[in-house]
Amino acid sequence: MEVLHFRADDTPENIWAELRGSMLEAASEVFGLCSRKQPDWFLASSASLLPALADKRAARLSVLQDRNDSTIAHYRKARNDVKRITRQAHEQYWQDLSRRVERCASTGDIRGMYSGINEALGPTVKKTTPLRANDGTIINDLPGQLGRWVEHYSLLYGTPVDADLNAVSAAVPQLPVFNELDAEISTMEIECAIAAMKDNKSPGSDGIPAELLKCGGAVLLTLAFAQKDGMLDIV
Repeated sequence: MEVLHFRADDTPENIWAELRGSMLEAASEVFGLCSRKQPDWFLASSASLLPALADKRAARLSVLQDRNDSTIAHYRKARNDVKRITRQAHEQYWQDLSRRVERCASTGDIRGMYSGINEALGPTVKKTTPLRANDGTIINDLPGQLGRWVEHYSLLYGTPVDADLNAVSAAVPQLPVFNELDAEISTMEIECAIAAMKDNKSPGSDGIPAELLKCGGAVLLTLAFAQKDGMLDIV
């Protein structure tokens, strides 16, 4: 926020207007502006909700312009209609969403099930806390904040520390040696590892998706062990 200078003859209205503008400008720069979004159940039933809301606004305007028994009765009816349609739309939306999630879970559509769960939980709010640089300026952008953390930990852990390695080794309990880890990988271990892989995931550096490895079955395991032992001839 910039330093504000007021004259002695300034009116309270001018002083407040300038102070309010400076506060709003500083808050928008630091925290950003929040955009309003209608809930999913409202958007799903907007065809019936929007006309009811428009009728309610018109009825309220009629009451304000000419208050009598007729306009008041019409406004009460419009208000009750909005409450009823809103309640029905809300219940219908959650019932449809619950049925869709249940149907996906019953048919094994895991992606559709989690999509419905995420829709029910709503979007994940990503919050960032402003950081201060060494010169005191506020850092709001994510790359600048990451660079500030790198700078902080580089200064924190970049200083060499003299320590007695023998004392450190003596303070850390020594675990027994697991010689069974030196054994070669068995067919059962590879089969369990392939079965535990998740579907619909990006392949690794070899470009082979998990679904293809699972379809290989015993033939793929035989070829893999034959290649490992040097007994595979590819023509």
